[in-house]
Amino acid sequence: MSFTAVHLERGRLDASLPDLGCGWDWNAIHRVQPPARLACPECGHEMHAKVSPLGLRFFAHAPMAPTCTLAEESMAHHLLKLELAQAARAAGWMAELEVSGPDGRWRADVLASTAKNRRVAHHRRQDSCPYGADGGLRRTGLLVQ
Repeated sequence: MSFTAVHLERGRLDASLPDLGCGWDWNAIHRVQPPARLACPECGHEMHAKVSPLGLRFFAHAPMAPTCTLAEESMAHHLLKLELAQAARAAGWMAELEVSGPDGRWRADVLASTAKNRRVAHHRRQDSCPYGADGGLRRTGLLVQ
């Protein structure tokens, strides 16, 4: 499960945004024939647009997907990412989900940014952080740019 996918023509899609972040309607990719050509931003495998029974929009890997960190995250982790993005947007920040760093060495669950390009990378760790409340992010340079 992922909230982001890559479309060949539209680029990065974000299921948490009404316009998918590219001015496109969800109905343009969900249950269409032929299926929309979507790929995982992490592993590149084919993905499908889906909606949960409770109305949560997301992207799922097609069968035979390789091991992918986005597919291995728990539902609680996915919902926390959604809450982080919604809180950042409510506070007037722009928020992108599942953003990789320029060199691919890190991925933020949510990258929040202001119009003045102040950026904060949020990443929820599954285990406890041995560096303190923000030490792990300071150590990797991801706290505030």
